[in-house]
Amino acid sequence: MRVHSRLTQRLSAIDAEADKPLPTEFRIFRKGSNPSDRGPDHPFIFDDIAAAAVMAEYTRAGNRLMMDLMHGATDEQAITLRADAADAMCWYDLEVRDGELWGVGVEWSTEGERRIRARLQRFVSPTFFTDETGRIVALDNVALVSRPGMFGATDLTAMRAKPRSYIRLAASFDAIRSALDGAIRGMYPGSDDSCCSCPYVRDVFAATVVYEYEGLLYQVGYSFAADKATIVGVPLQVETQYVPAAEAAKLRAKSYIMKAKRNGSR
Repeated sequence: MRVHSRLTQRLSAIDAEADKPLPTEFRIFRKGSNPSDRGPDHPFIFDDIAAAAVMAEYTRAGNRLMMDLMHGATDEQAITLRADAADAMCWYDLEVRDGELWGVGVEWSTEGERRIRARLQRFVSPTFFTDETGRIVALDNVALVSRPGMFGATDLTAMRAKPRSYIRLAASFDAIRSALDGAIRGMYPGSDDSCCSCPYVRDVFAATVVYEYEGLLYQVGYSFAADKATIVGVPLQVETQYVPAAEAAKLRAKSYIMKAKRNGSR
């Protein structure tokens, strides 16, 4: 059974003028606790671990994401009954900024623009997976909806008038992985390609990397600049778990240590 979140965020009050620019970015999760109408005892957590897991899944897929209408694209009944269920209201990319998850580089479809200008819907609502503690581990979808559920919803009018700047990483994934491979091997003197027990990279996330060494997995932070990777912090031994989602044929959620499950509201 697919359950959707009513964690939402105000897109903004869009004036009726045809030349009024629409938002080009929107926040999906705040840093830390994301309270909702589920109550104060059930916040959803977006921290550094959550950011790494979410961005890893996004990077692995390699596709731009779509915002649907009222979660229609992830509702099998809606897909059967509504011709527009899987239509895109906009296309966007993901980015972590100051510990928050943002949709950026938004390209609105004609239908999405029409609905926002007519104020038929004005909020975004994510569907996502969490572990048993409420930490977000994967983003499934974002929808354009009319029922707000996030406490302290953010008005994006000012952000549209004075957009925030951001920098895209120019290096390729292969370049980052290669630099990380060299940095990790530098932590283990004497290891090289001829060494059967030399460390090697298993997964690269937004701010952490997982590598294998002598049959064990370790996760450690890193930074990347000027084609050079720098290891940050002390490696921690981790385990990997693969947990099928409710609809395993459509989506599998992977996380280190964490067990994923879909979360949302009624």
